[in-house]
Amino acid sequence: MPFKTTIGQNLELEVQQELSRMDNGWFFKWHFIGENRVTEIESFRGAPIRYGGIGYSGTTEDIYWETISHYRKLKVADFFNSIEKNLSKYKKPERKQAITEAVSIIKMFAKGIRKRAVEKNRILRGDGIKFPKPYDRGRWGESGSATIDQRAATLLEVYCEMNIEQGDYYVIKHMMNETLSFLKADGSAQVDNIKGLVTGEKIITFDTSLQIQPSDRF
Repeated sequence: MPFKTTIGQNLELEVQQELSRMDNGWFFKWHFIGENRVTEIESFRGAPIRYGGIGYSGTTEDIYWETISHYRKLKVADFFNSIEKNLSKYKKPERKQAITEAVSIIKMFAKGIRKRAVEKNRILRGDGIKFPKPYDRGRWGESGSATIDQRAATLLEVYCEMNIEQGDYYVIKHMMNETLSFLKADGSAQVDNIKGLVTGEKIITFDTSLQIQPSDRF
């Protein structure tokens, strides 16, 4: 689809640059972990992953899948946070178009990362001449189509259906400067990068995808 809004055009460019960065940087570096020198690979958690003289199998492969899954979840959230910062600058019809465009672009990004992860894993498991059949061990649920659609639906509700030009919604929305993580009480799920407002003993967020129950934690 053609991307007509400024937000859509900027996001499309950002996604293309990010995919190129991952191709030439993160994915490429995994080819060097078997050498005698140490190779640093971004972990997307602060400290880098460091490998040297180690084969790509077992725990190393587990870390590969865990890291790329975590990365995709972070980037999907980052892309939405980026467009949300600019939505209030435009009128409602343009906002709706921008959000629709963003869904298409972000899904394209998510699909691209998954495809790259599967193919690179297949190559890394080979010996340079023979390569095994591909398989997918990524945990993509928290950055999949359902998550993207839900985040977009929240933006549509807040920026296109509510009257945020006046009243409490506008004030509260632009006071949400905290970035929160949500953890289920039984440890079954964690959601990161939630924009919210912490005031006194209250936490306010517009993220309607969260299924909050007693004893869950932010």
